[in-house]
Amino acid sequence: MASSTKKPLPVQPVRMRAVCPICKTPSYSAGGTHPQCMLRHNDQLAKQQAAAAAALVDRAESPVHHP
Repeated sequence: MASSTKKPLPVQPVRMRAVCPICKTPSYSAGGTHPQCMLRHNDQLAKQQAAAAAALVDRAESPVHHP
């Protein structure tokens, strides 16, 4: 006996996943950002801040030339 009728699809609301703002892929994390993406982002910020601080120190230590 062949069944030619299709079963009805269940009616369920489609849950949209939060999109990670760093890698732009769906995230299952509660905050919406993957933990590994947040670590990578924080590492990049720390490097930028260290470079900016080093540039300020270099500029402060260099002698000022007045023409």
